[in-house]
Amino acid sequence: MYPILRWCILFLLILLAACTVDESSQSTPPPPLTLYPPPEITLSGTCDQTSTLEGWLQTTSFALNDFIATMNTTAGQERAEMYGNILKLVALRDSTAVAAVPDCALDTQLRMVDAMSTAVATFQGYFNGDLESLGNTIGDVSAQLDQAIAEQEDLIARLEGQFTQQNNSQ
Repeated sequence: MYPILRWCILFLLILLAACTVDESSQSTPPPPLTLYPPPEITLSGTCDQTSTLEGWLQTTSFALNDFIATMNTTAGQERAEMYGNILKLVALRDSTAVAAVPDCALDTQLRMVDAMSTAVATFQGYFNGDLESLGNTIGDVSAQLDQAIAEQEDLIARLEGQFTQQNNSQ
């Protein structure tokens, strides 16, 4: 009788362990994402004002590089793992949109915010199950952001020229 009792106890322990493992693997999924459009872009000054151009370049260059890295990381994640990174992408897009932009950088900022908004909307749709895949969006957004980086590099060259001119005039 003891061997039968041992087998019953062993069977119950295995059954309980299997139920525990199954329950622990089922975590509560995050809620669907409901995101808002980016804030309005604020035009502030001209590119002849060195400090305005410098401030815009500093803010947007760091945000853009961080956005690209986060976007690429998120694209490689499973759907359920994307939640936090999508929120980070939204924050980076919004910080880029609210950066006071000088007149000569307006088109670049519009291009960046538009591309970032496209990426955010695509990730939101994919995360919420409205899209089957990310499709070609990441490649398309990357191409737009690469163009914005090239435009920023031109503006950096302009800024360096302004610094050189200021130093020579002193």
